[in-house]
Amino acid sequence: MFKFVKIAVVAGVLATLTACTGHIENKKNN
Repeated sequence: MFKFVKIAVVAGVLATLTACTGHIENKKNN
């Protein structure tokens, strides 16, 4: 159970990080 929670948290953090960096890169391109 704890392993699943850890994986879910890591996946969520990675998703937010990639979304934030992608958003910033889009702003730079514009």
